Amino acid sequence: MLRRTLAVKSTFALAQGFATKQAMMFHTARSMMMNTEKLDVNVLLKEQKEKQKLKELEKKLQREHAQKIKQQKQKSKEALDLIKQKQADKEKEKSTRKKKDVNSPKRALTPLLWFTTRNFALIQGELISNGTIKPDTPSKFTLVQGELKKRWDSLAEAEKNIYVDLAAQDKLRYQKEMKAYNKKKEANKRPMTSYMRFFMEIRPQLIQENPTAKVTEITKLAAQRWKELSATKKKVYQEAFEADMEVYRSARE
Repeated sequence: MLRRTLAVKSTFALAQGFATKQAMMFHTARSMMMNTEKLDVNVLLKEQKEKQKLKELEKKLQREHAQKIKQQKQKSKEALDLIKQKQADKEKEKSTRKKKDVNSPKRALTPLLWFTTRNFALIQGELISNGTIKPDTPSKFTLVQGELKKRWDSLAEAEKNIYVDLAAQDKLRYQKEMKAYNKKKEANKRPMTSYMRFFMEIRPQLIQENPTAKVTEITKLAAQRWKELSATKKKVYQEAFEADMEVYRSARE
C-alpha cells in the first residue's frame, strides 16, 4: 500500500513538473511572438514615417520648381514688356520728331570742314594715284577723311588761319540769315486768340493757387475765370489779338 502511494505521488510530481515545463515553454514562445509582432509594428511605423518624409520632400521640390518656373515667366514677361515699351517710345519719338524746315539757313562750317570741303577731291586723287585707294578698297570716304585730318593737324598756323577766317565769315552769314528766318517765321505764326492770351496769362497764378490740380482742372478754372471776366477786360485781349492779326495778314500778303 505504501509503495503504491509513493508511486502515485511520484507520477503526480512528474506530471506536474512536465506541465510546468510545458507552461514555461508556452509562455516563452508567446513572449517571443509578442516581441516579434512588436518589432514588426515598429518597422512598419518607421517605414511609414520615411515614406511620409519622402512625400513631403517631393511636394516641397515640386513647389520650389513651380515657383522657379513662375519667376522665370514673370522675368520673361517683364523683359518683353520693356522691349515693347522701348519700341513704342522710339515710334513715338520718331512720329513726333520735327522735320527740318527746307527753308531754314544752312549751318555755318567749322575751319576743319572748310578745309575738308576745299581739299577732299584733291586728297582723294592723290590716294588713288599712289595706290592707297583701289577700285575694290572698302570705306574710301573714311580713308580720305582720315588723311584730311592728318593734313589738318600738320598744317601751318598761317594756312589754318585762312580757314578760320572763312568759318568766322560763314558764322556771321548764318546768324544774319537765322535772324531773318526767325522773324519771318514768327510773322507767319498765327496769333493767339483773345481767350488763349488770357489763359497763358492767368495759368501760372492758377497753378500756384491749386498746386495739386490736374491740367484739365486748371483749364476748367481758367474757362470759369474767363466767363466771369467783365466785357471791358475782355476787350483788352480782343484788341491785342486783332492788332496781331493785322500784322499776320500783312506778312502773308
